[in-house]
Amino acid sequence: MKRFLLLLTLVALVLGVVYVATDDGTLFPKSTEQTTSEPTPAPATKTAPAPKPVAKPTPAPAPAPAPNPDNAKHLAFKGVPITGTLQHYVESMKSAGFRLISGGNGVARMRGDFAGFKDCKLLVSTIDNHNLVCSIDVFFAEREQWSELHNDYTALKKMLTQKYGSPASCVEKFEGLMSDFVKDDNSKFHELKFDRCKYITTFKTPKGTITLRMDHKDYDCFVRLTYADKINSALVLNTAMSDL
Repeated sequence: MKRFLLLLTLVALVLGVVYVATDDGTLFPKSTEQTTSEPTPAPATKTAPAPKPVAKPTPAPAPAPAPNPDNAKHLAFKGVPITGTLQHYVESMKSAGFRLISGGNGVARMRGDFAGFKDCKLLVSTIDNHNLVCSIDVFFAEREQWSELHNDYTALKKMLTQKYGSPASCVEKFEGLMSDFVKDDNSKFHELKFDRCKYITTFKTPKGTITLRMDHKDYDCFVRLTYADKINSALVLNTAMSDL
């Protein structure tokens, strides 16, 4: 009997079965596995993904202003139609390389290079009582000799003729009782200072008039070039006529 129990114990150990003896010696098998109630793991909390940064839309560039078809009807200076407000035109001339010197009373005075000439004076004029540009005057460098002044006038006249064609009119003469005796440069220069020298060439275009002349202020002599827009110059005349 002891051998049987010993053998049964060995088998139980191999099979992993434990026998429990009752009071009367009867053996009952008991599983060696212990059932443990493990807590059911809580479902993992899903972390919401971080919101993706929203890219700010790049603002579209402002559309370029539509060209004003009426501007094509005006005479242009430095590629800019001679019309619009004085402030707008001054800004356009700044972009073209001129700098503002002074302004007021419907005009603006500027300086800059023009047509190959250095440090020219620019006068932008508007219609009286209207903020509307109507003409541009260019005053070239003051000269102290007739030959220098005449060279400026001749060079500009040649360039204008190449661009606008033959002039509509050209007057180049000395006036007065002593005009027949004006021969040398000094006497010619003297006659200009006293308004007895008339050198004026005018070019007419469908959009306006361009006038080239020898001019002076007191005893300072220079060449002057005037661009007068046809449409806005007519408004100047109409304004003057309304005063009559």
